[in-house]
Amino acid sequence: MLNPEVKTVPERIPSVLIVDDEPRLCALLQKEFERKGFPVHAAGEAWRAFDILGKQRIDVALLDIVLPGEDGISILRRIRAAHPATQVIMLTGNASVGTAVQAMKFGAYDYLSKPYDLSKLIRLIEHAHEEARVRRQNRSLRLELASRMGPTELIGPSPALARTRDSLRRAAESDSPMLIEGELGTGKELAARFVHRESLRADGPFLAADCDLETEAALERLLFGSPEQPGMLLAREDGVVMLSSVERIPLTLQQRLLSHLQETATSLAPMRVIGVSRGDLSDPVREGRFLEELRDVFTVLRVRMPALRERAEDILPLAELFFEKHRQLRENPPAGLAACAKRRLQSYPWPGNARQLSAALERAVLLCEERLVRASDLSLPRVGTGVEAGAHSLESVERTHILATLAKAGGRKSKAAAMLGIDSKTLYNRLAQYDGEH
Repeated sequence: MLNPEVKTVPERIPSVLIVDDEPRLCALLQKEFERKGFPVHAAGEAWRAFDILGKQRIDVALLDIVLPGEDGISILRRIRAAHPATQVIMLTGNASVGTAVQAMKFGAYDYLSKPYDLSKLIRLIEHAHEEARVRRQNRSLRLELASRMGPTELIGPSPALARTRDSLRRAAESDSPMLIEGELGTGKELAARFVHRESLRADGPFLAADCDLETEAALERLLFGSPEQPGMLLAREDGVVMLSSVERIPLTLQQRLLSHLQETATSLAPMRVIGVSRGDLSDPVREGRFLEELRDVFTVLRVRMPALRERAEDILPLAELFFEKHRQLRENPPAGLAACAKRRLQSYPWPGNARQLSAALERAVLLCEERLVRASDLSLPRVGTGVEAGAHSLESVERTHILATLAKAGGRKSKAAAMLGIDSKTLYNRLAQYDGEH
């Protein structure tokens, strides 16, 4: 329990909601809080409490653990799910350790047993409010720093991307598992990081696991831990775990992951899980490679990242972004993009999406010997009109880019991995795949 002797003066007076079915107690607390200058509301039933929460900003809710019609633990869970910014202090008529532990498990800030020490309760309210205020302030500072660091691939004026950003912001308001799907190179990890940054979990860690690269045993240790070290899913901080290539999780681990998500659905899970997939999970379900129940858990919240060809208005803004990024790495770089290069960029179908666009601009900046990058400097491969041709071209573009970067790094794989923005293990796997094709 927080030490109530430490006095904290909040920058803004906390607004308080009392949820208790004892009118005399509510009146007493309301009078004392008003004397302290706290905006205060009272509700004797759950429906009234949620009506107030829906209309007013409530910083701290005082919730009786025994209420008519619905128990306090159930109401606590609903408040934490629908109004995660509201801190909840449980009020209990007895000092049951089991009840207190259960309340803390479901996200209560703290608890007090009746009869209350009023001064202690007021200090606890101030502490709860101050902690929430600091977390909001940290989140605002981080967002400001992120904006100063420059734009990401989630920029552009297209309606398709605007709708996607809106969907991601709404998803950030929830703690439920979610799925981000899209073609290779559409920015799925950026989207997952965007959700993390926009959420109340932004102060916590963002952890990533690539389910396609790890062995089953290594992936199990990574997610669920070992006797020596807890896994990502069991971390004690409020953060996000992103599972890349979630459709490639072995079936035995899928069952364990499903059990974990079902268990934590009834409590405030420390780590939110975001699955990332290249396509609809229904296909691996039909093929018996993915559990239908697990798919249903992930697809309650699903956001599809649009392909670059679906957001043509974003091609030139992205091209300018990538051009400026890559020209910083070269002495005497070209000054800009010629009109013919811009026309070529806009007319190309981009089967590899933003990743292919970035690779094309990097190659052009490195090879261009004139003041402006021209269409011929882009060296874009021809693509067919069918899906298969596009998919083949994407693999070819990725392979060409990786091998060219490795050559530029003098064959040093660690340096090439850093230049590519991937870890060394991913690069080694790609190179092993290319060797196996001969």
